[in-house]
Amino acid sequence: PITTKQLIELYDSHGLNPEVVQEFSDAPVDIPDTFYQMVAEKHEEEATAQSTEERNDDYPEDMPSTVLGYYEDPEVMSFRAEVVAIVKEGIILDHTYFYPEGGGQEADHGIIDNHVVTDVQKVRNTVLHFVDDLRGIEIGQIVTCSLDESRRRQLMRQHTAAHIINGVAREMLGNHVWQSGAHKSVGEARLDITHYENLSEEQRDELERRCNELVLEDHPVEIQFMQRDEAESEFGFRLYQGGVVPGKIIRVVNTVGIDVEACGGLHCDRTSHVGPIRILRTRRIQDGVVRIEYTAGLAAVSEMQLDRTCIDQLAECMMVPRESVVPAATKMLSELKEERKRVEIMTARLNESMADMLLSQARDINNVKVVVHQVSEGDEVLSLVTTLISNPGVVAVIGAAEPSVRVIIGRSKDVELDARPVLKDIMKVIGGGGGGKPDLAQGGGGDPLKVSQALKSAIDVVKTAMTT
Repeated sequence: PITTKQLIELYDSHGLNPEVVQEFSDAPVDIPDTFYQMVAEKHEEEATAQSTEERNDDYPEDMPSTVLGYYEDPEVMSFRAEVVAIVKEGIILDHTYFYPEGGGQEADHGIIDNHVVTDVQKVRNTVLHFVDDLRGIEIGQIVTCSLDESRRRQLMRQHTAAHIINGVAREMLGNHVWQSGAHKSVGEARLDITHYENLSEEQRDELERRCNELVLEDHPVEIQFMQRDEAESEFGFRLYQGGVVPGKIIRVVNTVGIDVEACGGLHCDRTSHVGPIRILRTRRIQDGVVRIEYTAGLAAVSEMQLDRTCIDQLAECMMVPRESVVPAATKMLSELKEERKRVEIMTARLNESMADMLLSQARDINNVKVVVHQVSEGDEVLSLVTTLISNPGVVAVIGAAEPSVRVIIGRSKDVELDARPVLKDIMKVIGGGGGGKPDLAQGGGGDPLKVSQALKSAIDVVKTAMTT
């Protein structure tokens, strides 16, 4: 029989509902009445494993609690507060509107009495503010605080966009889609979802188009604190896909008609405030998990402007209209490939001519032609060696000093010689190193001025190697 655990794994990684498995499986399948609740609990347990217990243990239990003003009014961007404690260089205020890092959303930045706030962290019920310099900050002091408003609003847009993308992905791909991770920074953000394969280009385009339609439809984003059992009854266990939420009262973020989650982050109050959403790329990061990288708001506008600038510059360089860049580039690449083929043919012919000349001048050692030659800058060493040793009874020692030291030693298949010790002896003179196989060895590095000297000794080195 197929176990419940296997049913959950099939649902998570391949999007197979238990009813589908039951219909097509030859093995007996017993579907528990609480199957979808069990899936939710599994996601809760995974989120719990990533909790902040280790960080909390670093701080004392008796730190004063902080009133979380950012939940009361996320529009407040400046305020005055009292410094009630300083713990491990973290400033604790009696109340704060600085949002601490959490739920995949980066922390607010700003100013506390002319001190730059570089990080904000929440430990249990306390918010700690970290600044560039604590000098001048004292317990009991009333300080003036201001948030970096552009950063705050951009993070709110990115977070709200995550909810929109999550809802659309589930609508497009199926009910097996759950959020398995997320991170929201100012420039870019990412959302990891459970799905069994990467999105196609058509799916990415459709995801982006549908998300922006929902932005333009101006859906309200309703946020309220609810009794856990009441929220579960109204919205189901999908509330917890963003991670486990402790307590009997939970904060529910309802992007109306799109997505509902228990979430502690800050959001826009309407989808239209998110601005444009761009899906930058998607990729499968592990079995059953796809990462969606995106950006929203002004960061998305910046991406569009960058794209436009790139296309305009390409159009200018190629001397074609913007709309003709792609066909012009395709034609140029095709012509370049043809040109490379012609160059390869000409190079091969030159190498054959060079090889014939070098073979006619080669030193004969025990009926083996030994070719020693230093190429000029720009000549291809390996192709020349390959051409030479394609002839029977040949040992080739070819070196280059510019643009960098390179020495290649090769032999024909019918020649009994190990090229590696020969290379080693030659590279001792130059000061470099190398390695390879018995029939072909390569070296590099060392003093380019000594390449000519090393090649002069090559005949003796090869002769010694062939007679021992």
